[in-house]
Amino acid sequence: MSIFCQFLEMIEDLALVSSRADKMSILQESDSPEMRSLLTLTLDSNELFFVRNLPDGLIHTQGVFPPDTESFVGFLMDLKYNRKDSKGYLTSFLEQYDESVSKVTQVILNKELKCGVKVKTAEKALSMGLEEFRVMKGGSITKDGEVDFSGIVFPCIAEIKYD
Repeated sequence: MSIFCQFLEMIEDLALVSSRADKMSILQESDSPEMRSLLTLTLDSNELFFVRNLPDGLIHTQGVFPPDTESFVGFLMDLKYNRKDSKGYLTSFLEQYDESVSKVTQVILNKELKCGVKVKTAEKALSMGLEEFRVMKGGSITKDGEVDFSGIVFPCIAEIKYD
């Protein structure tokens, strides 16, 4: 069974149990360098790929061995830094493999396992060095029309958002 099928099976197993201890046990039983790579890509807030959804109409090749984890991670890093035709690049890569590779890719792009496991649980179970991404509201507009930045804790990474 490929690492991609194992990853999807682990997510299904995690969704079936409700206790944190059981989820941690499943994570520990599934622990391998490849699984850690896929979990890190999914849960690490620093790994953003700037694509949210897979292209429509993917036609998968059946019976082809899936890529090894190292080349898959390399593909995602290329996707992260080469954003000119990311949908086309994604399509050409994913159509070479079966549907399990696409499903894992979608989980990673969504940045959520959807099985009740967050960064804290994975970190406690596997000690992978992940940090939880925290968002803080940095500034607000006062009644005078001035921007109040007193809520910012430095050092920080800021993104300006205009609503």
